Amino acid sequence: MKWLIVASFLAGCASDAPSSIRIPAKVKRSVPEPVREALLRGESLELLSLYPYPKGYDQKLWRERGYDKLARVDDYAVLGTMALDKNQRAKALRAFFDGIQRSDGTVAACFNPRHALRTRHGGAVYDVVICYECLSMIFFRDGKHLGSTTTVKAPGKKLTALLESAGVTRTDQLR
Repeated sequence: MKWLIVASFLAGCASDAPSSIRIPAKVKRSVPEPVREALLRGESLELLSLYPYPKGYDQKLWRERGYDKLARVDDYAVLGTMALDKNQRAKALRAFFDGIQRSDGTVAACFNPRHALRTRHGGAVYDVVICYECLSMIFFRDGKHLGSTTTVKAPGKKLTALLESAGVTRTDQLR
């Protein structure tokens, strides 16, 4: 009986580990394998809040607001970042993968990303730049484009809630 309790406890502790996240077949087809592996097994996972317009969109505004001094992901300014703990990581990845799984391929003609996921794995930096407005995302390894896919809006709300819980600056807070 003692072993059963310990085994049950350990199984419960591992249930939110990223390695226990089930990857649907559609996600396997849509997300390059190195990106999936990095998201699941990377050293850490960060959630980034992005300014949704690239530097070339309005350089004067970028200078006035100081965005040109901020770190960037694919030419989008990083407004803030949060390191996700084990439970937050599992929650974010489940929402992320679910969005891809539920997508019917609909996409709008914009790309105004407000979220990104970043991880380091095997000596490389992986970024997923996500626009929940147009329902698409782009995958990068060390700044090199690896592909793209579509999603649905719902995961954006969950990722925004994580950013809010950490007090990370978001685009909707800017004037």
